[in-house]
Amino acid sequence: MARKKKIVPKREGKREVPLTPAPRPVPLGAYAVTYFGGSLSVFGWVMLGLSSIAVWAFPLKSELMAPIVFSGAIATTQGKVLSEEHIRYRRQLWMMTGRVAAVSPFSVPTVQVNFAYTVDGLAYEGFSFTPSGREIPKTVTVEYVVADPSAARVVGMRFFYNSWSVVWVLLFPLISLGLIAPRMLSASDQISLLRNGALAHGTLVEKRSSGEDGLVALVFEFTPPAGDAGGRAPDAGGTASSVSKPKASTKAPKGSPASSPAAKGYHPLSYRVELVEMSTESVEDEVWEPILYLPSNPNVATLVDGLIVTPTPRGEWAPPDSWWNYLLPPLGVVAVNVLQYTQY
Repeated sequence: MARKKKIVPKREGKREVPLTPAPRPVPLGAYAVTYFGGSLSVFGWVMLGLSSIAVWAFPLKSELMAPIVFSGAIATTQGKVLSEEHIRYRRQLWMMTGRVAAVSPFSVPTVQVNFAYTVDGLAYEGFSFTPSGREIPKTVTVEYVVADPSAARVVGMRFFYNSWSVVWVLLFPLISLGLIAPRMLSASDQISLLRNGALAHGTLVEKRSSGEDGLVALVFEFTPPAGDAGGRAPDAGGTASSVSKPKASTKAPKGSPASSPAAKGYHPLSYRVELVEMSTESVEDEVWEPILYLPSNPNVATLVDGLIVTPTPRGEWAPPDSWWNYLLPPLGVVAVNVLQYTQY
């Protein structure tokens, strides 16, 4: 196994990062990469789009939906069986106005019963499903929705081909949401940092590597300047903030050393921020790494070099040129679901 090359910091001093006073504007591209960026998040959106097709094709066209179709006032009438169609090697994905056939090795012997019935002098035709081998009489009892008589089924038979067992398909969108949710939940903090964050400098105090997936966790420690929540006068770990500082607070952040009775009146010296990446060269090239933190809560912080957006010489945030690519997966999910809805 190849050994990792040791990274030697190239800069000894503290690099100044120009930022306009807060609240500073956050461009649309920064929102896009913050909410929809990240490899796991992108994979989750792609998986959600593909699983949406399966959800529309199976659970939403199964007996799971029958209670909704027949949720209104129900009436019954007598119907006449027109024909029986044995379905063994084809799985039918039925809609109320049509059908789409697809080959499936999981199909079970099923009979499609086509029947005719009359409601208020108007003739209708419908179909229901029942297991193969059941005796089907020529005259059947049909139940229909009073508000929409075209929605009908033979009493004791299925309205949809798929049974409730296809509910397992819902696991795929749930897994997709599990990949997307962490990014979406943390995005609001990231946007707050871009809009109201202040600058400090921190040093690397811990480095962990699993050695299997290639991910490396870096822990940096920094000291907020005086006047920020929980901060003391700046020393070797901090610099002046680039935004207006709020009034000093005597209440320490939750979980900090100052929250204990023994430390009453003492403000914590430093905070820690962790970055997990596969490539860490960009955040190990300086002795003092610039850190962006919220003055109101220094526990919310990140490394400037770990951001997808970059600061410009004018002190503004510049997203990557291809930021619009991050919009394609979520827009694709919307398009897929709209298309499936129009065909439902």
